[in-house]
Amino acid sequence: MRKTTRAPLFWLLLLIVFTLSACAEAPVSPPAAVMTAPDLSGPETDGPGEGAPENAAAPEAGAGGEDPAEAPTASAEGTEETEPPEENPAQTPATENPAGSPTETAGPEAPTGGASPEQPPATETPATETPPAETVAETPATEAPPAESPAVSPEPPAAALAEGAAARMLTDAAALTAALNQTAAYVYGAVPRPQVGSVGGEWAVIGLARSGYAVPDSYYETYYQTVADYLRERGGILHAKKYTEYSRVILGLTAAGYDARDAGGYDLTLPLADFDQTVWQGINGPVWALIALDSADYPLAADDPGAATRQRYIAEILRRQLPDGGFNLTAGAGGAPVPADARAEVDITGMALQALAGYREQPQVRAAADKALACLAAMQDDSGGFAYRGETNLESGVQVLTALTALGLSVDDPRFVKNERTILSNILSFSVGDGSFRHSAGGGSDLMSTEQALYAMAAARRSLSGQSGLYRMSDAVQRRGGGA
Repeated sequence: MRKTTRAPLFWLLLLIVFTLSACAEAPVSPPAAVMTAPDLSGPETDGPGEGAPENAAAPEAGAGGEDPAEAPTASAEGTEETEPPEENPAQTPATENPAGSPTETAGPEAPTGGASPEQPPATETPATETPPAETVAETPATEAPPAESPAVSPEPPAAALAEGAAARMLTDAAALTAALNQTAAYVYGAVPRPQVGSVGGEWAVIGLARSGYAVPDSYYETYYQTVADYLRERGGILHAKKYTEYSRVILGLTAAGYDARDAGGYDLTLPLADFDQTVWQGINGPVWALIALDSADYPLAADDPGAATRQRYIAEILRRQLPDGGFNLTAGAGGAPVPADARAEVDITGMALQALAGYREQPQVRAAADKALACLAAMQDDSGGFAYRGETNLESGVQVLTALTALGLSVDDPRFVKNERTILSNILSFSVGDGSFRHSAGGGSDLMSTEQALYAMAAARRSLSGQSGLYRMSDAVQRRGGGA
């Protein structure tokens, strides 16, 4: 009986073991692992290197960007920043926006968070082979070359300087010169025959002449002849009321190497001896009169006891300083008291400092300059720039940077470094990429903005290389003009 019952029992037990073994293997299925694995290519649209947080947050349209000697806060058209196209940040580390700020060009950070979207999903690897964690660990090694690409990227010099480390950006005179030369070449091509005027005229001449860019003598000779003809046609009168016209042309001629007291036979410094008429249009009248007269130490003809003197212009500027330490165009006009609630304007405050820079040995001037610098430092925003009516613009930064260099201060003065961004780096962030500049984020190429960026870079380079200031033109190449 034992032999007849043992065999069936054996086969029954074997069948049970086989069945249990098969059931135990059924839940382990590779397709289930594929379905539940995370998508490692997900961060392609929101990685740290893709967005343009600074430009995307551009506030309302504002102003800035007028002839510095006339109306520094007249309006300009504001445009809205558009989002950059979605691309693989690992492939385009720093070329989407040549004019971008340091934040925008931080492309090498983009691979953070996963593999490149073009890599095969790590989950296709069988469960018994290399785990997905090893695939993720290998990915950064393959992405390392793009992360270093900004150092060799063929970016415009201005954009490359703006996105570099703060120390290089602030002290590398060679890199600044490359950006300066690119913009000088653009202006030289855009303004082949400078005229008498605030755009395509004196500021282009000043920027080119003070930049050290190689310009043929014929360029300046043509400009001088244009001024002489213009004066003869108008009997020597540039403008019946706005005497900043005389100041601007004096600066243009002096930068080009000509004596402004003999412009086609006319002495352009004589109108600036009329104090009342010079200050009539606002504080920029005495400001630019001082800057122009000091450009070549031109004397003032003071035959009339009530005529202008340098000290009288200085006193007028100081009288109109605001309680907050800054200056604006109209406060205190006509001898009126300065209103207690008057607010500083960045551009005008920067210009006033440029005019006062040569007189800072006077205690009152030095005290006023210190207050104005503190005011401007408080007005600087986190981008390193300055805003007008809520919109950061290039031209306001230009006037402050030019003021710092006129005062003999470093372009990276610690009072004017915000988040490791300086006024210079902010100015360069407005580069369009071809040597020209825009007025504000999202705008297109603008000749006035480009001319002002040119002379601001010239001022910075001259400061870094130990040359005389932008408007201290005793070192200008001397040329002789003809009489009437």
